[in-house]
This record gives sequence, C-alpha cells and structure tokens, in this order.
Amino acid sequence: MWQVTPGNLYIRAFSIVLGAITSAVVWVARPHMLSFVLAGLVLLLLERYKRSGSRWIYALPLITLLWANVHGGYAIALMLVAAYVAGEALNRLSGTTATRC
Repeated sequence: MWQVTPGNLYIRAFSIVLGAITSAVVWVARPHMLSFVLAGLVLLLLERYKRSGSRWIYALPLITLLWANVHGGYAIALMLVAAYVAGEALNRLSGTTATRC
C-alpha cells in the first residue's frame, strides 16, 4: 500500500494548486479540457500495458481517432506513445527494468 509522508503530501498539494493556477487560462475552452482527459486516458492505457500487459491497449487507436475528430490536440497521443516507445527502447538497450513506485 502507498505510504504518504507529510512532506510529500504538502509538495503534492502545492503542485496541484500551482498546476491549477497555471492552467486556469485554458479551462474555458471545452475542447482543451477534453484533450486533458483523453491525454490522461492514453497515459493510463500505456502505463497499464507497460506494467501488466493489459489488453486495453487495443483501444488506443479508437481513442486517438475520436480525439482527432474532436480536437487538434490528438498529436499529444502520438507524442506520448513515441515517448513510451523511446523509453522502453532505452531500457532494453541499457538492460534496466522499470521499478514500481
């Protein structure tokens, strides 16, 4: 189970508040908010696939297709996939494995 120390809790809370203040200028645009949600969903699918080989990764093209028809920010999905592929390639080249947080 996760153990949170008080110092970590305060840093996390401060980071969330700082992120909310920084991104407040784009909250009014609904397509941007959908892009944030879909980016989180793409990250969730990629992380679950990386950790446990989840079969939900096959939904990724459908999510990207939906995203491309809703907002131009769908390129974020391609960048996230490229980042995960590059990270895994570097892990394999260096012989390291990911550790659980």
